[in-house]
Amino acid sequence: MAPQARSAKAFAGINSHQSAAVLGVFCTAPPTSHHRPEHPWQQPQRFATCLPMSPRTPLPTSRLLRCLAAAAALGCAAAPALADAHYDSLIHQARAGQTAPALAYFAAQSQDALSARHVNDWLVISGWAGQDQQTLAIYQQHRQRVRLEPASLAAVGRAYRNLKHWDMAASLLDAAIQREPQHSDWYLAAAYALAEGGHAAQASAQLDAFEQRFAQQRLPLLLARSYVARITQQPYDALQYASAAIDLAPDNAQAQNHYLHALRAAGMAERALQYLAAARPAEADAALVRSLQADYGAELVRIGESASGTRAEDQARKRRTLDYYAQLLAQWQQALQASAPGSAEHQALQRDIRRVRTDRLIALWQARQAQALLDEYAALLAQDPELPDYALMQVGAALLETRQPEEALRIYDGIAQRQAATAGANASPQPQSLYTGRLYARVETEQLDAARALARQHLAQTSPERRIPGNPNPLPNTDWSATRREQAAVELYAGRLPQAQAQFEELMALGPGDSHTHMGLVSTYRNRGWPRRAAEELKIIQHTSGDAHDLSLLLEQAGVAQELQDWPTAQALLDHAQQRYPEEPRVQRAQLQWQVARMPMVQFNAEYRDSDSPSAIGEGATRYALLGYSAPLHERWRLFAAARHSSGNYLEGKGRYHQLAAGAQWHWRDTQAEFELSALRAAQRTHTGLRLAARHNLDDHWQLQARAARNSIETPLRALRAGITADELALGLQWRAHESTRLGLTAEAMDFSDGNRRTGYFIDGQQRLLTTAHLQLDAGLELSHSRNTRPGQGPYFAPQRDWSILPGLTAYHILHRRYEQVWRHELHLAAGRYTQHGFGSGGYQRLRYGQQWKWNDTTSLDWNTGLSWRPYDGVRERALYFNIGFSHRF
Repeated sequence: MAPQARSAKAFAGINSHQSAAVLGVFCTAPPTSHHRPEHPWQQPQRFATCLPMSPRTPLPTSRLLRCLAAAAALGCAAAPALADAHYDSLIHQARAGQTAPALAYFAAQSQDALSARHVNDWLVISGWAGQDQQTLAIYQQHRQRVRLEPASLAAVGRAYRNLKHWDMAASLLDAAIQREPQHSDWYLAAAYALAEGGHAAQASAQLDAFEQRFAQQRLPLLLARSYVARITQQPYDALQYASAAIDLAPDNAQAQNHYLHALRAAGMAERALQYLAAARPAEADAALVRSLQADYGAELVRIGESASGTRAEDQARKRRTLDYYAQLLAQWQQALQASAPGSAEHQALQRDIRRVRTDRLIALWQARQAQALLDEYAALLAQDPELPDYALMQVGAALLETRQPEEALRIYDGIAQRQAATAGANASPQPQSLYTGRLYARVETEQLDAARALARQHLAQTSPERRIPGNPNPLPNTDWSATRREQAAVELYAGRLPQAQAQFEELMALGPGDSHTHMGLVSTYRNRGWPRRAAEELKIIQHTSGDAHDLSLLLEQAGVAQELQDWPTAQALLDHAQQRYPEEPRVQRAQLQWQVARMPMVQFNAEYRDSDSPSAIGEGATRYALLGYSAPLHERWRLFAAARHSSGNYLEGKGRYHQLAAGAQWHWRDTQAEFELSALRAAQRTHTGLRLAARHNLDDHWQLQARAARNSIETPLRALRAGITADELALGLQWRAHESTRLGLTAEAMDFSDGNRRTGYFIDGQQRLLTTAHLQLDAGLELSHSRNTRPGQGPYFAPQRDWSILPGLTAYHILHRRYEQVWRHELHLAAGRYTQHGFGSGGYQRLRYGQQWKWNDTTSLDWNTGLSWRPYDGVRERALYFNIGFSHRF
């Protein structure tokens, strides 16, 4: 950062041929009471700028008269005020630090009547008073009219330097040196101006000239070289010169001050504070001490970002950082209350306190105290809406963590816009952390297409290689691989799982040791329905990364264990993550999901169905089912109970049944089974039912299914009304390539109590045709065939043989999604053919529309309604139905 240095306001003596009054001004050291406080980051050295002189002695009256007469004889029209005692008194007061009377005197005079001596005195005294703008105004007004003395030029040069007109300052100071090269402080002031103006080589040459002419002034030279090196971004050279100055004069206040500044510029705030504690310099600047304390806090924050060690050590470091900031702010708040409101010290304390509070935002984020960070951010914002971008980056991360992505997006995009405006046309790629924040803010606000576009843009701007000065060989650019990884992650979040998998696997081929890419690939496998494949990948990560306690690894392992129904392993992993990372929101989220999975659950489903004929389906048919599950018992068991009811109107009258059931569900690893006992009441008779169901996953793609029931609930209602029951047996095999492709085969048999035997075969498949961020389109195909041994002999629909083929399309569209909340609707269209032996064939159509609302992890609601048209015994019937379902965990 360019220093905001202020030059000394002192000036050296002038030639002996000048008048006594002028000597009185020029040869006296300036009053120290007018020195300005330096900028807290950079402080130029002030030196005694006058050659040693004895105090001014008033001239005898006779001698003064002789001087005036001589001047008149030489044609000098000296102004009467120069000989005036009042004017001489004003000069004495200015030398003593009371510059206001003299400045008022000069301002009251007619400007055209001022002599060269008046103007020169005015310039110097104005410089003493620190009135830089006034000094320049005097200079601009009189520089063409009067000849300016070297000391006046130096005063104007210092004013230009104070106002950051470096080149003009250096030019005037050099002019003063050319006319009177014996004033050492002018060399130093010129060197400062050159360095501050970016002319490091010329500044060094100026100091070389100083060294040749004033070799005995070793200390000022070292301090000047330290300052010049510091503001020209050579902090270690600055520290070397400052250390030499301390060795030369360890008790010198200026040397101590420069040493502290040099330590700070070199990033050694802790060493500077240790020096302060040991040396206890008497004139240590309070603002500088506070800056060093703030720098040390920032150093602790930087260490927290990059330090390695055990988890306990990391947590201890974060606590120490927050404790340090708490103690520092408490001390400074006390000092603020003790200072006078409106004073310079009060304002400086307010600035320093705000800086430390701003830096503390990073420490709060490192400790994952996101809400505390946002509370502090709101407090800072209320005081002043301007905050540095480095702090806003932490605010954006905390907003994402606390699920406020819209506000995070506003902050991240604001930072990007400011950086682009500052960089101009030659803008380099955004910092990776800023790009990542902007990307995930778009993902979490469901701007997935915009996120994909941003990922492509950033990748195009990022080179795969980077170069280090002095190394002829290019090195891999980790930002490029991170950008590729985030691009694949966006495809994953957008549901484009094949593309995400391909990109992650391509990255794995380029760098198989990248654990972050491994984790992205694991997440992709899990989303594609391949938990076993994900588990194998996690084993590779665990053996190659060398860190079995990595948080991402633990959470992925726990998630895979839950999907594989390995409950003890999942719980052990989550408990381990909770013990090591209790403050991490991801751990808290995983624990919440685990608790939800172990909650009791209730499900309700109701359906109304009607047709334009009471023959097969029945008119005004209703059906509902209420099912409740207990919390898991001994990890593998759940108890459940159910109540089911159905009714409908047929030609022969109304039929209905009631069923009460209870049972147990068992699940372990690849197998899940259910056992149910029931009482079925129909046609004024009660039938005891028994149902067994099981499914077994052979691997990530194949699943076996089986079902057997005594007095099955799947018996047609019209048969139950007639007192006919049926036993059921079904076997199924399902192949699932991934989320986009599935094929299932089911064979079932029903043995009716009236002697009829029904067998059926069903094939259904699904293939995804289109996937976008919020829209999916699936093609489906249903094939069925059944036969009955006693066709048409019972009151229920029992064709001798029938076949159907029903291809269709189903579109799913997400209307709203925010984290766990999802609202989507679907439209299903199908058209095919139905053939019944003895009755020919006819068209088979189906139309369905529905919506699903998932409120959170515990509650969901769905409904759908539709129409279907198909023939029954050669008569085409239209069916209308409405269904609603509700699920809740508690």
